[in-house]
Amino acid sequence: AASVSMPETDPCEVYMRYLPRSCTEADLREKFEKCGRIKKVWLSVDRASGECKGFGFVTFSSKTEARRCVKDYNEHPRNYMDGKHVVITHAKGWDDGRKPVAPCSFGMACRREDCYFSHPKNWDPKAPPPVPGAEDADADDATAGEDESNGANARAKRTRDDDEAKGEASGKKPRVYKERKKTASRRHKL
Repeated sequence: AASVSMPETDPCEVYMRYLPRSCTEADLREKFEKCGRIKKVWLSVDRASGECKGFGFVTFSSKTEARRCVKDYNEHPRNYMDGKHVVITHAKGWDDGRKPVAPCSFGMACRREDCYFSHPKNWDPKAPPPVPGAEDADADDATAGEDESNGANARAKRTRDDDEAKGEASGKKPRVYKERKKTASRRHKL
């Protein structure tokens, strides 16, 4: 398995979440220009409505300005924008967001062509499923298996009949339980 390396993080980049829907790039520039010179602002925007999705990135010209923004602007009243408290952190590198795919629990026996999980190399969903012990089995064994299942039911019936006969032969009466007195519990004394 190839290891996925995280991309280099820019120490000058700041990540902002819980931005209000009314937020624009100009609002962010105006709000955080006091921290230092802003090189770039990127805001996640909904394509259909044009509103902010709630997070964005601001890149400052130096890492000291980015640190100042995270340290000084992460508390009320400085992080307050249109009724929301914005959370400001240093941006972290991220991979493509894909997690490794788990193996299919059915393995070679999986028959779904649209199965999302990973399968062994020679897996073919259109091939007949492998039958465990199919190399040793003959047609005679298959019919013997049916007889065995019928025999198991007959055996169970014989043992039940034997138990009933033993009870009658020994002369035992069926057990009768006495009814207990109904008393109030200690908590509910009269």
